[in-house]
Amino acid sequence: GGDDCIKVWTVESLLPGQLRAPQPMHTLVHPQIEVGRGGRLPVAETNGLAVNASRSTFYSACGDGRAYAWDSTTLKLKDKLEGHTNYLHCVSCQGNDAVVTGSEDGTVRVWDARDPRESEELASPVASGAPPSWIGAVDIDPGGQWVAAGGGGRYVGMWHLSSRKLVATMPTCGAVHALSFCGDKLVSGGAEPAVYLWTRSGKLAARVTTPQDSIYSFASRSLSIGNLRE
Repeated sequence: GGDDCIKVWTVESLLPGQLRAPQPMHTLVHPQIEVGRGGRLPVAETNGLAVNASRSTFYSACGDGRAYAWDSTTLKLKDKLEGHTNYLHCVSCQGNDAVVTGSEDGTVRVWDARDPRESEELASPVASGAPPSWIGAVDIDPGGQWVAAGGGGRYVGMWHLSSRKLVATMPTCGAVHALSFCGDKLVSGGAEPAVYLWTRSGKLAARVTTPQDSIYSFASRSLSIGNLRE
């Protein structure tokens, strides 16, 4: 968050019934960017996190326009992903080595975790010549085939990851702050009292109103009870 660091807790310390308030076991600080004459920029805030458990790596999206890769075992900095021209709002990854970032510069970039020195910008849903709007949320589906992104432009874009092709642009009534693939649907929300459910082909399956004025995040969980699955 805005306190310029990442804090790490053990799961056990967060469980109910602890005798004392949980304390972080580690504090991680992003490197400062060096400028001319020995100066350094302030430590950047962290605006998003994503975990790739299969590679023991997590990524932080930061206010200095970079994403950073950390080793989740040693908690050491592994690499930096540079290419955006403004600060990052979000990052997502999957076990197929794809990392996706969204930025205030209005672009969505795809990185290969095996060689993060290069990235590819996905085609914008915005009409050619129109100014891009910030990207506030990105997600990759669990199968690693689809990427979704949205932000200040009041739309959700859907891309086929392997071909990098834009396959759908889904309009919303407010800026998009949250996205999540859930089962065979994509869920989105943002600066309006509603949650959208989209099909993988970009069709609106449902729009559900909520008592909250804005949606900033989603969490989902699969439950198996006997022969039932939710």
